[in-house]
Amino acid sequence: MRRLSKLLIASAWLAATSAGVAAGQTLPHMIDIDWSLAPNLPQGFQDSDGGIIDNTLITSGGFAAGETIPGKVYPRGFVHETWGLDLSNPGTGWQSLPDFPGSNNPANVDGAGRQELASVVVNNEIYAWGGFNYTAPFAYADGYRLSHDGGVWAWDALPSLPNAVSSPGVTAVGDFIYSVGGADYDSTAFYTETDRNGTTPGPGAKFHRLDTTNLQAGWTALPDLPGTERWVHASATVGDQLYVFGGATGGPPYRSVVDNWRYDTTTDTWHQLADLPVSSGNFSNGQVVLDDRYILLIGGFQYEEVHNLDGTIGPKYGTATKTIPGNVYFSDVWVYDTQTDQFGTATQLPNNNNLPMAVADGSKLYLLGGETGGFTFDGELFGHHPESVFVGDMTVAFDPSINLFVNQSTGAVSMRNVSSEAVSIDGYEIASQLGSLDPSDGVWQSLADSGLHPGWQEIGAPTSSLLAELNANGQTMLAPGGILTLGTPYTLQPTEFGQPPPPGDLTFGFSTDGGEVLAGSVVYDSAPNTLILYVDPATGQTLLTNPSPLSATIDGYEIRSADGSLQPSGWDSLATNPALSGWEEIGSPTDALLAELNASGETELANGESLLLGALFQIGAAEDLQLEFSLTSGSVIQGVVEYVTLNADFDADGDVDGGDFLTWQRGIGTLTGALQSAGDANGDGAVNQIDRLIWETQFGQVTSGVEATATVPEPASMLLVIAVCCSLATKTRSSLSCSNPRCIKSY
Repeated sequence: MRRLSKLLIASAWLAATSAGVAAGQTLPHMIDIDWSLAPNLPQGFQDSDGGIIDNTLITSGGFAAGETIPGKVYPRGFVHETWGLDLSNPGTGWQSLPDFPGSNNPANVDGAGRQELASVVVNNEIYAWGGFNYTAPFAYADGYRLSHDGGVWAWDALPSLPNAVSSPGVTAVGDFIYSVGGADYDSTAFYTETDRNGTTPGPGAKFHRLDTTNLQAGWTALPDLPGTERWVHASATVGDQLYVFGGATGGPPYRSVVDNWRYDTTTDTWHQLADLPVSSGNFSNGQVVLDDRYILLIGGFQYEEVHNLDGTIGPKYGTATKTIPGNVYFSDVWVYDTQTDQFGTATQLPNNNNLPMAVADGSKLYLLGGETGGFTFDGELFGHHPESVFVGDMTVAFDPSINLFVNQSTGAVSMRNVSSEAVSIDGYEIASQLGSLDPSDGVWQSLADSGLHPGWQEIGAPTSSLLAELNANGQTMLAPGGILTLGTPYTLQPTEFGQPPPPGDLTFGFSTDGGEVLAGSVVYDSAPNTLILYVDPATGQTLLTNPSPLSATIDGYEIRSADGSLQPSGWDSLATNPALSGWEEIGSPTDALLAELNASGETELANGESLLLGALFQIGAAEDLQLEFSLTSGSVIQGVVEYVTLNADFDADGDVDGGDFLTWQRGIGTLTGALQSAGDANGDGAVNQIDRLIWETQFGQVTSGVEATATVPEPASMLLVIAVCCSLATKTRSSLSCSNPRCIKSY
């Protein structure tokens, strides 16, 4: 039996050629949902939105096509009504609340109200924007807030979105609301790559933020979503991270979007996630999250084609499921685990449903209306746009296991047990459609070659499309958090500085000792392909570094603060650095702007090279710095600002000295997962020359017992620990080398 299962595993792996879940693999089942009916809505519709405030479930907007079925009549038209259900006493049924104020035109039933508006709850109030209907202007940008004060429900106007869109992804972190993507509409088609006129690019990628404590300031533009332009996608936040999944492109023809993204609101940076395991989209908008960890992707529709991130068109992939066979809609509930970066499944919907309103409240999931094709539940017949309200009781059913971590900057690949229990594996495969793997000896460090894991054998000849191993006579156990490193076989690295790395194309599967073949998630964990300004909020010290595998040749930069958080007196400009030539400060430095330009030369920062810019940040000030720099090519690029504790006291003995340097020496070369005790001074999980520079600048400081104070070490004392020198070229082009205390080169 064991021999047969191994042959089946190998056969399934070698036959896997498409994106998503490889043949023979299954996604882990993560969440069980027990479905039941709540009181029906006053009428049926799809594409409404709302939320829960004061323990009242609110729905507003929507559309019903109009139909008559035995015992029921469904009116046709766009919905402008708002209804609420008291969740503490649902038996009282749905109550009428003030109508949604936007696009209310009772004279034209198709123009009264709107569908595909998007809403979010912030501080016990509902904020809603956008949507479309069949009368001009067709798509909308206006927004409104529903509040409940002193027993009175009321809508009031909000700042409009910068552009009219239907079904944007709207979510919130604290007091800030974020809107991403959406489609323009002109009564005949939806548009995501441009507006309806073809003049304004990318409504499906636009990204904006609104401060609810300062509404008069309006929306602020943020970096566009780097992925495929989209609408009818899922968006949600967990902690300070914002997630965007799936959706569809404009058309016709409309196509599924499968690339997914995470936005870090603390650093204003986008990070690519694994593609959807099955090309199914049209997800419900809303904060559908369980346990502040699991994001649920509800229902949807599988288009015949996929719009890939690189702009190419491909066929649909994977199998979407249907509760009701023969129906054109689907009933899947996909799950994304934000702690393990792994996709899984939940109990499917009780009906096939496209774009129902979905709201999560603790372990409860509410599903309102939708587009279903009609169905029967518990003996009751419902129409195409039903008045049904389902309640799902959610429980976590699965603790996921093995993920493949890929560093797109270094090519490093490793398997990691992300579950809470030990997992024994006896086979794995890594596949690439684009041939992005390097099978060379010493690059791919297979378990068989390592000699540390008996019984492992490579399957066939390794190629750029497939790396696979099998242990026919044993297994390797990975403890929780355990890692198996596989060298640096990944080759799709950035080709142009400042641009995102090419989209990852790997799929990963593994087998357990019990014969189960599972799909693991591929997690791409790369350094930003731009400059990072590290800021220590406790000391104000800053470090400008290049984490990219590509060099950056800069001839200008500026650091801005809208709230005046800069400290010009602590700024060590490049113009004052004797090792660099040609730099000049622009204007008088202020607490709002620090800028420099090199009109006659340039400075090259290779991978790992850094520049100290002094204590230019005011301790205790608002963390709102923005970095922008120019390359000699003429490109102006947005940098990343990260607020981290810079601490080179690796042995935690209260000071920074030679003992800490020895710790750094022992850890140098660690690419991921490093702790401060291993020599990581800036918290990026790696031990490299950046950490050494931080050590050099902090050498002689006291770090515990009293507030850390900088002292200037005697030159001889530092020379006893490490030779500090600088042999910088005096030519116009300045290139960093050696270890000048203000600059360092990785080697």
